[in-house]
Amino acid sequence: MNRRTVSSTHLPTLRPLAASLLLALSTLPMGIAFAGDLDDESAVVNPGDTPEAWRLINNSQLAVVGGKTLRISAGGTSTVTLENAEVVRSGTGYTAVELRDDAIFGAVNSRFLGTIQLDGGNSEARLENSEVIVTTAGQAPSNTVSVGVDLSSGPAGGGARTSSARISGTTIRVEDAPDTSQPYNSGLGVRLLFGQVDILNKSHIVAANVGALLSGTVSAPERLRLSIDDSTLESGHGAAIHVRPLGSDKRYDITVSNGSQLIGGDGNLLLVARETPAMGRADVAFTVDNARLAGNITFDPGTVNGTLDVALRNKAQIDGRFFNVTSASIDDNSTWLLTGDSSVGRLALGSTGTIGLGDGTTFNTLTVDSFTGDGGTLAFNTQLGDDTSASDKLVITGDANGQANVRVTNAGGTGAKTDRGIELIDIGGASNAQFDLVGRAVGGQYEYFLVKDANGNWYLRSDLAAGPDPCLVDPSLPECKPVDPIDPVDPPSPVLRPEAGAYLANQFAMDQLLRHQWRDRQGGSTAIDGVRGWARVDGTQSKLSAVEDQLDLRVDRSRLQLGADVGVFDNGRGRVGVMGTLAQSSATSRSQLTGYSARGKVEGGALGVYGNWNTDALYVDASVQRGQFRNRVQGEGLAEERYDSDIWQSSLEAGYRFDIGQIGNTALRLQPELQLVYTDATTDRHTERNGTIVRSVGDDGLSGRLGLRLQGESRATVGAAVSPYLAVNWYRDGSSNGMAFDDDVLQASLPRNRYEVSAGGRVEFRSGLSGWGGLGVMRGDHGYREATANLGMSYRW
Repeated sequence: MNRRTVSSTHLPTLRPLAASLLLALSTLPMGIAFAGDLDDESAVVNPGDTPEAWRLINNSQLAVVGGKTLRISAGGTSTVTLENAEVVRSGTGYTAVELRDDAIFGAVNSRFLGTIQLDGGNSEARLENSEVIVTTAGQAPSNTVSVGVDLSSGPAGGGARTSSARISGTTIRVEDAPDTSQPYNSGLGVRLLFGQVDILNKSHIVAANVGALLSGTVSAPERLRLSIDDSTLESGHGAAIHVRPLGSDKRYDITVSNGSQLIGGDGNLLLVARETPAMGRADVAFTVDNARLAGNITFDPGTVNGTLDVALRNKAQIDGRFFNVTSASIDDNSTWLLTGDSSVGRLALGSTGTIGLGDGTTFNTLTVDSFTGDGGTLAFNTQLGDDTSASDKLVITGDANGQANVRVTNAGGTGAKTDRGIELIDIGGASNAQFDLVGRAVGGQYEYFLVKDANGNWYLRSDLAAGPDPCLVDPSLPECKPVDPIDPVDPPSPVLRPEAGAYLANQFAMDQLLRHQWRDRQGGSTAIDGVRGWARVDGTQSKLSAVEDQLDLRVDRSRLQLGADVGVFDNGRGRVGVMGTLAQSSATSRSQLTGYSARGKVEGGALGVYGNWNTDALYVDASVQRGQFRNRVQGEGLAEERYDSDIWQSSLEAGYRFDIGQIGNTALRLQPELQLVYTDATTDRHTERNGTIVRSVGDDGLSGRLGLRLQGESRATVGAAVSPYLAVNWYRDGSSNGMAFDDDVLQASLPRNRYEVSAGGRVEFRSGLSGWGGLGVMRGDHGYREATANLGMSYRW
């Protein structure tokens, strides 16, 4: 048969006939009129041509360029090409395009009002930057089918089923059918009863019921494939993807990649289920590659016989629950974040995979038949407290093998002593896996450790046990001695975290940063005329005894003080002045048990006033200061904590000098001294990132100093006068400061009594300039040690 070419613009007799047929058939519920029948022929539809329905058989070709047609049906090896075109379903039917056999269909920048259906064979459809809209308007009330792109058999379908559809940069919107009694036919964005569909390049499918439905027919090949790449699949009241087997053995390969989004109206990303049990087997492979999804994955073993294997790779993430998943593999920087209790058969956690068992708002249980770890991370949320604390939990009913890391976040726990511990991992079979705590688990003032018990399960404990105690599991073992009820063995103490020591060190430093004596400002000079300005610097290193025999504290303090007299009275004997202080402290707290350390930092300043009166024998001094400080605590592997504090500190001091002799032109004098210091400090109530509430206790109190000073005073008519000194002091603190971590109060082992020996000297020039300095060492209760050095100068005018 000779091939002929037909152009619709040259069919003047066909258009009136087609229009008449279409008008007549449009009033019937079942008829479709094909005004353009092509049999091994070709035709072109141009802009302005009257819309017609087309049917192509054998090797026909139809091109629609900028034109509009009604329903297109193509079979054989026909080819249909559309560009900037529009196709509208005919009559009360629902299909805009139907493909059979080996027909090929391609559309660019085109619009379809109706379903694109591939009835089988090797037919192919390619949609690019196009739009498919399926609405109920104009459909018969009894119609139960509304699908965007449909790979399914028509009434006379049969034969091979290897069709494929490629949907690129295309939008598909599907409403429910007029009759929704068959949910597997209604409101479907894409349906696959066979073949393969690729959705890519920012395509967007919005379906009233299910985004994509996969149901393998009996005559279809064994494997169905759905790929979603850089696109969105959204369902209204069903799952984003629903696998509904029809009764024959089939494998379903589903891949979601490159930032694609699945939005399930019922909360399911993927649902494998039927209304009633089906014969045959369905094996589903669901792979997420470089995409973040939120929703559940559900397999219903009551209606489906088969498996559901889930794989996350290449930075993929799923936030949701897994129900009856056969196997899950989390690897390649991927994450599964549970939003509720979940169940998996075989769980494999790769070296860079992460499973977060929750976000801390609720506590979830993940139940698996077997676990294999290859270095990935399990993230638990736990209310760190005693053995009864709430926590996420991993339950392995079978064997556990390999290695995995465990990261624990405190979910508002206040810390407490544990016995057996807080159970994180329950293993019913062979406990061969190694679980290692990464980072730190801290609650209140305590450090927690991940310990494998003799029963094979893994617990968090606030004491540092050497290993599982078999006697806790079976006290009847021969090596287990019975516990003396009168004098039982004390259990190990909970392990303090070093941050607790850093808070205490900051508190101690703030109390000490403003303390000074009258001679620190005056240098020890007696009454002189004139107004003085002065400046001094000092530095101190303190080592406090271990807190609870666990935390070693070291504190370095330094400050700069400036002051000047603002008034002088009684011939220079009395004076009043103002002063300012810039001070800072750096502290280190190190745990003797764990080796962890924390750093404390205090920075700030103060303003104050002073007044004194002195003669050659007697002096009286008073001062008041108001300081504000910024505090920081930085724990090893933890976030930095910041809080503020302020302090009022007042001092009253007096001393009396006695002449005891003379060496050359240097007079020796002995001076007893008494000083009282009252401190009123306030530290902000601070909530740490892990939820621990930190507050200060015992910041107020009265302290005293009793000293004895041996001073040599020389008089020089020319040059400079030098006055050395040697002093001893006894410091007595009236109260011991402390910090509360949630409800537990911890106090530093600060000495009530401290003893100091210091020596130094003063040089005074006739010009009015003078300078002084000294060194001191201090010892105290509980092994307290301190060393200090200071320099000062003043000028009189």
